[in-house]
Amino acid sequence: MALIKTSMAISAISGKVGGAIYGNSAGGAWVRAWSRNKSALTDKRSDQNYFIQRSVNHWKHLSIQSKTVWKNNALLYPQVNRLGETFYLTGYQFFMKLSLQLRSIGQVQWGDEQLQELLIDLDYSKELFYGDRIKCLFTAETIPHDQVVVLYACPPMSGGRVRSPKSSFRMVSVIDTLQESFYDFTDDYMAAFGTTTFNAGQVLFTYIKHVSTLSGLASGRTYKKAIKV
Repeated sequence: MALIKTSMAISAISGKVGGAIYGNSAGGAWVRAWSRNKSALTDKRSDQNYFIQRSVNHWKHLSIQSKTVWKNNALLYPQVNRLGETFYLTGYQFFMKLSLQLRSIGQVQWGDEQLQELLIDLDYSKELFYGDRIKCLFTAETIPHDQVVVLYACPPMSGGRVRSPKSSFRMVSVIDTLQESFYDFTDDYMAAFGTTTFNAGQVLFTYIKHVSTLSGLASGRTYKKAIKV
């Protein structure tokens, strides 16, 4: 479904309209032809669909008081849509979002306890190419026991790219420990993309999210890039 922002004329559009997909990126507005996804129903997708149905059923059986807690907590965490506008999730949407976020890091936990904000804002200053190895350097030496860092990456890109499109990123690593602020994700990258070979001048784009293993709350994306020399 497309998001359309109108004024005297249409000032912004993002999503599917008819046979076209509209979007906005750092390079400006873009449009491409829409094509139907013909991928098969894999075991992974079946498991995801089953989990979603379980989550929906769990929500249906929550008490009115519990649903009110989720609704009130959702108002504490404003969201930003593809047009850069702020909006708020319903209690149900917030519950589903956190349930799926927990599942993505290997945790499955539902509850209506008071949700807490993340206490530490982890970041990483850069990625570094060490010969054939790829490492990221964090600004902290440790990760809190109740958090993990989820690292996403894209395939090798040409040096002229402003940033890789979001659709090309894949989850590469779920990080719960660091070694002197470094994390080597070479093997994880190979498992996700089948290669770790970068030519001189090519760019690697990544981003991280840190996620609470207790609530599923996650930070926004922190994008970085490294150039192979």
